[in-house]
Amino acid sequence: MFIVLDCGHGKKTAGKRSPDGRFLEYEHNRKLGRAIGKRLTELGISWCFTYDTEREDDLSLTERAGVANRMSKMYGSKNVILISLHHNAAGNGKDFVKASGFEVYTTKGDTVSDKYADIVMEEAEKVLKPLGRKMRGHREYNFTVIYKTVCPAILIEYGFYTDKEEMEWMLTDEALNAFVELTVNSIQRFMKEG
Repeated sequence: MFIVLDCGHGKKTAGKRSPDGRFLEYEHNRKLGRAIGKRLTELGISWCFTYDTEREDDLSLTERAGVANRMSKMYGSKNVILISLHHNAAGNGKDFVKASGFEVYTTKGDTVSDKYADIVMEEAEKVLKPLGRKMRGHREYNFTVIYKTVCPAILIEYGFYTDKEEMEWMLTDEALNAFVELTVNSIQRFMKEG
């Protein structure tokens, strides 16, 4: 199986930061993506990013899906999965709000991606619940980056940076390590249970 990691959003993407400006989503998506990629390399798992994560700008959603589609032509669409990495937001963006938890998205309807999303939720429960984190579940929405792929694709929202308590936790090494662990464990299960 070939993994395509998509670190969502660019520096100038409107609204993708905490109300106090301390949590910039694009930075954390890239930091998480690099940590996951490093671990996949150590495990000998083939993978790529949808774009150079040293860039601060945003590549279009269609272009990012296009990378997964090119990999699908090379390896076969059943042998590729796109994982889009995100941190979530709620409210007006100016004030912190109470909205927290981990969730995974697939496109609407019954798809192969649903099986992968369920695995991610199971691994998240094992890793995050003991740390007191909330689970929001598997949801469906036709986000462009997962809708336009020909291979299975999921979008993970690791937590809300507009919830002050959750944001403070997501700024810690404990959170980063937990996110890497649950994601890599999920990928290893994808490969075994494919």
